[in-house]
Amino acid sequence: MSGYLFRLLLLAAVIGIMGQAEGSSEGNNSSIYRNILIQALTQYDEDLNSSSYILDEFVKKNISSNDAMIATTSLFILASHTLETIEDAELPLEYAIYHNDMIQALEYLREYLWDLAKFYETNEISYALSAKDNFNSSLYYYEKGKSLLKMGGS
Repeated sequence: MSGYLFRLLLLAAVIGIMGQAEGSSEGNNSSIYRNILIQALTQYDEDLNSSSYILDEFVKKNISSNDAMIATTSLFILASHTLETIEDAELPLEYAIYHNDMIQALEYLREYLWDLAKFYETNEISYALSAKDNFNSSLYYYEKGKSLLKMGGS
């Protein structure tokens, strides 16, 4: 449960930063946006790790397909919120590439999670195959976007 509380606190922090971004000067927008982007990268990583845990528990038969579907659907909702936060953020021009990469990573993550939830629901292999493709695409864009963390302050 503490993982969910931590995620909730992170979302509250992003919402707080979004509120600050609306009233800030252009000079602060880059710093605020960079923080939002870093938080989105962190949330992406958390959601991906959680989905891997759910899949592992499902394969080990420690959770039912219904429980796996419900847990994965929750992750889908969390990833959707993160995506909306990035899409709604005021985009400083210098972050356009990172912004687009993060949006692509999150869109593919959502599709991956949706495919996994449908696989748990139906046991149709086509959903698992689609999930694999979306997982790989999501990781590609995530790794590109993650290069922001290696940058110094902008």
